Amino acid sequence: MKYAIVSAMMAGSLAQAASSLYAAEPPPGLEVTALSRDKPVDFTAEILPILRKNCLACHNARDTDGELNLETPATIAKGGESGAVIVPGDADKSRLMVHIRKVEKPFMPPRRNKVSAKQLTPRQLGLIQLWINEGAKGEVPLEPQALNWRPIPSTLKPIYSVAISPDGQFAACGRGNQIFVYHLPTGRLAARLVDPGLANGKSGAPVAHRDVVQSLAFSPDNRTLASGGYRLAKLWRRQPAAPSAPLNLLPGGEPVTAIGTAPGQAIVVAAGGSGTVQVLDSQGRLPLWRAGPLGQAAEQLAVSPDGELVAVLFADGRVRLWETSTGERVTREASPPDAQDVAWLNDRQLATAHPGGVIQLWAAINPGRVTSRWNPGGDLTALAALPGGETVLAGRADNKVLIIGVGDGKVQKEIDHGAPVTGLRVRADGKQIATLGGPTAKLWEADNWSVTASLHGNPLAAESEARAAQTLAFVKAEIGHHKAEVESREKALKKDREAAKKATDALAKHEKTLDDKTKEKTVAEGALKKLNGEIAALPKQIESAKKAQAEADVALKAAQSQAAEAKAALAKASEAKAEAAAAKVKLSSVLMELGTAAQAARQLAADARATANAAKGDNDLATQADVATALAKRKAGEFEFALDRHAPAKQQLAKAEAELNAATKTLAKVEANVPPAKTELDVKAKRLAALEERQKKTPEEKKNLEKKIADAGNALTNAQREIDLAKSEVGFTGRNVKTAEANLEKARAEQAEAGRRPARHEAALALAKARVAAGMLDWIDAAYVDAGAQIATLSIDGRVQLWATDGGARSHRCDVVGGARFIRRLGGGQLALAGGSPEMTVLATEPGWMLAKTIGGDDSPLEDRVTALDFSPDGQRLATGGGFPSRGGEIHIWDIDDGSETLRIPQAHSDTVCALAFSPDGHRLATGGTDRFARVFETDRGAELRALEGHTGHVLGVSWQRNGRVLATVGADKAVKVWNLLNGDQKKSFSGFNKEVTSVHFLGIGTQAVVSAGDNVVKVVKEDGGEVRRLPDTGTFMHASDVTPDGRLAVAGGFDGILRLWDVHAGKLLHKFTPPEKNTEIAAKE
Repeated sequence: MKYAIVSAMMAGSLAQAASSLYAAEPPPGLEVTALSRDKPVDFTAEILPILRKNCLACHNARDTDGELNLETPATIAKGGESGAVIVPGDADKSRLMVHIRKVEKPFMPPRRNKVSAKQLTPRQLGLIQLWINEGAKGEVPLEPQALNWRPIPSTLKPIYSVAISPDGQFAACGRGNQIFVYHLPTGRLAARLVDPGLANGKSGAPVAHRDVVQSLAFSPDNRTLASGGYRLAKLWRRQPAAPSAPLNLLPGGEPVTAIGTAPGQAIVVAAGGSGTVQVLDSQGRLPLWRAGPLGQAAEQLAVSPDGELVAVLFADGRVRLWETSTGERVTREASPPDAQDVAWLNDRQLATAHPGGVIQLWAAINPGRVTSRWNPGGDLTALAALPGGETVLAGRADNKVLIIGVGDGKVQKEIDHGAPVTGLRVRADGKQIATLGGPTAKLWEADNWSVTASLHGNPLAAESEARAAQTLAFVKAEIGHHKAEVESREKALKKDREAAKKATDALAKHEKTLDDKTKEKTVAEGALKKLNGEIAALPKQIESAKKAQAEADVALKAAQSQAAEAKAALAKASEAKAEAAAAKVKLSSVLMELGTAAQAARQLAADARATANAAKGDNDLATQADVATALAKRKAGEFEFALDRHAPAKQQLAKAEAELNAATKTLAKVEANVPPAKTELDVKAKRLAALEERQKKTPEEKKNLEKKIADAGNALTNAQREIDLAKSEVGFTGRNVKTAEANLEKARAEQAEAGRRPARHEAALALAKARVAAGMLDWIDAAYVDAGAQIATLSIDGRVQLWATDGGARSHRCDVVGGARFIRRLGGGQLALAGGSPEMTVLATEPGWMLAKTIGGDDSPLEDRVTALDFSPDGQRLATGGGFPSRGGEIHIWDIDDGSETLRIPQAHSDTVCALAFSPDGHRLATGGTDRFARVFETDRGAELRALEGHTGHVLGVSWQRNGRVLATVGADKAVKVWNLLNGDQKKSFSGFNKEVTSVHFLGIGTQAVVSAGDNVVKVVKEDGGEVRRLPDTGTFMHASDVTPDGRLAVAGGFDGILRLWDVHAGKLLHKFTPPEKNTEIAAKE
């Protein structure tokens, strides 16, 4: 934790301490040496170094804890967030002294701090006290003072930085301010890099930087080496082996049909199709002499081992000889006829091959005299001799090479090339020969005639095939990951959807609860309101009910009285009806009798009248008829009288009946009123009882309703809180679902893309295999170069490939336009190519290294040393890491082409950056710093993606797995940590080291890694910490390591200054490159 010297929280305590500060006696605390001198204290020279070492880590312009900057007297005078910290002229009253003397907390520097600052010594405290008492004066120059660089001893051995080129051709290491580049196939020093702008040291050693080389990195195309120093990075370029301008070997357009070179000289001898022989100085590009044309095409040419004589075999089967320097013919005497091949045994003796498998030996000065004649038989196709001339090598068309002793001419050994032999080449030391024939050249050890290497095809194409095969294996393995990732994302989506549904259901449940409780509360509040109204109305209602009950009782009694009266009226009406009915019956009987009599009288009168009328004139009958008529009238009158009497009786009966009916109805009516009245009385009584009972129960009911309302209110509050939480959860789970859906969609897209990649990479592998097959062309010539360390082979298509003679590892190649047929060694590490035309092309066998660009310098944006470097996978950008110790770690990304800055992350770490590495896709950058953090940044904008916390010491190394999902970090805490970058979790942490773990590099496409450590170890470990193997011969503190992308080779360097190269898979030490004892031992190469 960082502390401020003066903070707002300390203001009170500082005020309380003020009285003690003004006291005459000095306060308690650390001892202060009282200093007295004539010369004023120099802030820049004396005070600033103390503050820089112990205080500026937390109190500088960038990192001003407590808003206090202690970098200059002016910033110190401004004080911090709580005011001034010094009183110029009075140190005893200055709060700065209180804290650095540890009189009051916070003690400065704090006991635990990130730069291991210690408490100030009495003399340091005395200096600061004296400076304050003198007025706290001084100035710090705004412009940085010129650095006075002291020479670094050229014999400084420890290696602090190493790098190996991706193709495994070169390794570089820094020793002091020098950079050594080694050619790995041959195990030789290729160059010591020189910055022309820097003077060499006193010893004359080539200087690459002013200070110790801090970091190194090769570009992906193997052509550029970046090195880091003080406030700069340098780019060193390997120059391509471009052919020189053609040199015309023969005049008149005569094609070259044979060529030779003089050992150790810039002499080229050429012979042509017309028989011209010409010798040229390849450096001056001028002819020295010419012979011919002889009219015979030259078929072969050989220069004697000492370079003084040249033998040319012509188409007529004769060998002719010239002195190389003068062009004089050695002799005009004819050589043995029908020669098919020629070779020098020694400086003055030759061997020629003839038809029938005959080999003849003869002297250059006496070609006509054959000194030895052998007949090993077969079709001889090539001749050569080992140095000293004691052994002849003869190649045949039956694939055999015969090793013949010159002394007795006997075949000592037969070796099988595997194809018809077309050429034999002998290394200058005679310890190795090369056999040519078909697409394979073989290297043989001359002491036991065993094959040490087979050189065939296009090794670059073969390496491309291996890379394509590795990439195909990687993308196929990735399919499984993407399948598992999709399944994981599907499970995650299902889980998130279930959680979202659960949250939605919970929200619905809580909303329903809220609705129910709202309704419940509303109903209860309404019921309470109604109850309160009811309670208020009950007294009146009871009084009214009592009154209604009394009224109902009166009404019942009235109804009962009316019923009694109606019953009496009914009885009376019934009696009147009976009387009326009896009178009516009586009158009806009389009426019936009178009616019958009246009817009979009418009938009698009618019959009499009819009889009288029939008797016409009978008066008696007429009288009788009249009497009968009068009787009829009288009877009719009596009937009508009776009838008139019957109507009132009838009416009286009807009235009686009506009155009876009315009385009956009245009785029914009044009797009907009695039950309702009784009921009404019962109702009124019950209502009164109910009201009185209600009045008794309302207090409890009111209490219950009030509790119900309170409970419902609490339930509403809880429900609303749960709804808020549920809504938050719904939003959260909804976002999780969207994120999970997006992740699943992305995972499926990546899975689909991963599924398509194998087909593309299978096509790429097929193309690489086709290129390998296309490169299996016949080697038509070869030449040993670089003192026999390499051999150059020439293919039929003009491709020149260099190989290490020790093991046959491929070196660089040169593609030359034109159909050269011959390749010969020139001096100065050059090759001559000719044949098929009059011209010759010269190639350099070792391309040089030169300083191409310097990034930074005097006006550099870089604050301090560049302690870490890495190229982007496409080789277009360079990342540099560094920073001012204890003040901040910076990262810059540069454009390689123009050296411009494309990204700056000024405070990437709170302390110096120690390591960095681009991700395999180049979109991210992993870094490690002395602030104990590893971090991952986005390389386009510089956004921090991950901060990986877990190391307890400096993070010294970082490495990505090929899949870009896993990062390994190592540090001064003796630990290796493996991180899952998909979620930032630490997958594994392991130690087993006794000192700092200084570097880590994953191998190829796998999970194993090479780590180096200070306890004299470089080893291969598994991702879980298991040790696979230790690389041998690491008896020193190992500061740095590097591996090739395929994980095949590893280099490491340490305190003893030896750069070691291993075959990682075999665990075998291949080379040890020791520092030079004297600078004169190895010349600098530009």
